[in-house]
Amino acid sequence: MSDDPLFPRKPPTPKDPSYCLKMFIGVLMVLVVLAVCGVAIAALVVNANYLVIQRNCVSNESFLGFITTDKNGPSFQWDLQFIIGTPTINTIHIMGPILPGYNTSSTLFIALCGTPSTLACDLSVPFLVKGSVNEYNGAGVNTLINTFREKPNAYYVLVNGGYRMDLGKLC
Repeated sequence: MSDDPLFPRKPPTPKDPSYCLKMFIGVLMVLVVLAVCGVAIAALVVNANYLVIQRNCVSNESFLGFITTDKNGPSFQWDLQFIIGTPTINTIHIMGPILPGYNTSSTLFIALCGTPSTLACDLSVPFLVKGSVNEYNGAGVNTLINTFREKPNAYYVLVNGGYRMDLGKLC
């Protein structure tokens, strides 16, 4: 073999001692590039979904569940489990925003089910109330979702007018 430009070196062959090392490094580099691309794509998908769907955990001594805002629908969705002995659920409201200087009560933001909404609270599964609303007062809920997401800790869920659950925690 020579280093003459007219007669370049031959590519490595399996008989060459460095052939296996060069092939291993080449394959390893391809796998690393594919893994990095996969992680980047997955991060974009997860982040995009996070912006579309957000879930707020809620709980108190009688309820455990979540309120979801979905900008794809757009809709408010709820899934609340409750304990034995809880009175029949007639209303689920999101109240707010709580004005600065106040922490006890606010006005109705959206009625998820029950009066003044025309949607009845679905109690078909024992100890579970769930549902979805994509329209309120004759309009879509996209503007309400945007307003809610600006400051979710200024809102709370009120069930039957007496069971309160804060909405500040994302889950």
